[in-house]
Amino acid sequence: MGEQHGSMYEIPMNNRDSQTHAYEIPMNNQDSQTHAYSTLTTEGTNKTADLFRASRKRDKILLLLIVLQFICLSVAVASIFHFYEPHGSKDEKGSPGDLGAIMEKSARQEGQIQQLTKNISDLSSADRQFDLLVKTLGCEVGWKMFMISCYYFELESVKTWNDAKIDCHSKGGYLVKIDNAVENWFLKSYLQTDNKKESVWIGANDNAQESNFVWESDNTSLTFTDWNTGDPNNADPGEDCAAMHFFWDYKWNDWACSLLFPYICEKEQ
Repeated sequence: MGEQHGSMYEIPMNNRDSQTHAYEIPMNNQDSQTHAYSTLTTEGTNKTADLFRASRKRDKILLLLIVLQFICLSVAVASIFHFYEPHGSKDEKGSPGDLGAIMEKSARQEGQIQQLTKNISDLSSADRQFDLLVKTLGCEVGWKMFMISCYYFELESVKTWNDAKIDCHSKGGYLVKIDNAVENWFLKSYLQTDNKKESVWIGANDNAQESNFVWESDNTSLTFTDWNTGDPNNADPGEDCAAMHFFWDYKWNDWACSLLFPYICEKEQ
């Protein structure tokens, strides 16, 4: 860009290396913001630990049921072999009364086995419910939880805005949609803590109609913004995609969509 902001000029950055040489602005509130983010992360970790302990208890119950089922089967087989085993003379077998008792016992054991099978089936259903609970209360590995959403900070690789959007879709999400100041604070705090000194793509764009920025996730207009002073200004033709610019403390700026930036994906829990 070539626009003036006070005594500073915004300089076009055509690649990641040129951005690295930009001036860094001190982050005065970094420690307090990092503490707030750490508190939120600790709460998420505690929830995950509770779910892990519940999973361990579930596994112990499943193992106990399997052992009980094996014992019942062993007793049933031993009873049958005992009945048909010779007693006294070579041709002597158990009496009809013994047969009736053994059949009755076998029927009871069969009922117990059926009940155990039902219990295991119920446990499998509970296991599925547990997995659903994990997905409901937390985020997948690599995603960060905040409020009701999960966020994926792809800061190790860079893409054009459109390629970043495609990658977020492949992960089951979309380029981040920022609805309010609290969510914006969370994202800025994370980026300031990571301190990569790079701008990152977000989902706002005016590709369809100039100056009418919408979110790519649902094509809705922006209800909250954090534009840098004077932006968006489409200073160079084709500045249709929004990014959080590290040089201005991660305030928003419009850039050419063909530039290569890291990006943030979002999806609901």
